[in-house]
Amino acid sequence: MALELLTIEAGYNLASINANFQTILEYINTNCLLRTEGDGGENTLSSDIDANSNTIINLPDPVDNSDAATKGWVLEEIAAAIGP
Repeated sequence: MALELLTIEAGYNLASINANFQTILEYINTNCLLRTEGDGGENTLSSDIDANSNTIINLPDPVDNSDAATKGWVLEEIAAAIGP
């Protein structure tokens, strides 16, 4: 679906401006967020996030046993446990 907006030649045309904003909103909801208007559902992506084969490095410190941890955090905890 191509995004086609109304042309606003000159002056102030509130109806055309509002129609363009509505078109942009519908385009984002349909093509980016895949949200169906009025269904109350959550926004979803059509495919998994691709990090271009890069690892994620901005993980928070783990709290639960199932939380992910960075290698740096693990090494710091090991060093703290071993002590000086």
